[in-house]
Amino acid sequence: MELNRFDRELKDCRSVMEQWLYSLKRVGTLDRIPDELKSEMFERLFRACEIARFDKEQKLKYESDMITERDEKNIINTAIRLGKDQWFAEGLAEGMATGKAEGLAEGEAKSKIAIAKALKQEGIPTATIAAATGMTENEIGVL
Repeated sequence: MELNRFDRELKDCRSVMEQWLYSLKRVGTLDRIPDELKSEMFERLFRACEIARFDKEQKLKYESDMITERDEKNIINTAIRLGKDQWFAEGLAEGMATGKAEGLAEGEAKSKIAIAKALKQEGIPTATIAAATGMTENEIGVL
């Protein structure tokens, strides 16, 4: 299919393929996503096209921001996973040894503290740590 031969209007597009052809042909001239194309796949197409139009400086800034965002997310996920594994296991062992639920609760509390400390050492904002651990910002501040 040659895009320049595709002449249907959006209201006449009956299939997803026709909607894609419409989108690809007109993506450079549309100032917004038409309501008929408001779905995740078309929104991703339009976002990608917006990024593709960035000048060199904007692209470098965008790529740097994306790397930072991915790194931060990976740090948080790793700290959560490692902290939970380590301290939950200890809490479980304590709970089993004493037969009390307090051991499990203590292990969970230690896990949150370990995660918060690790994230704090990585320079993650206190509000983000609070959201990830369920601790208050004041609790995190005293670690």
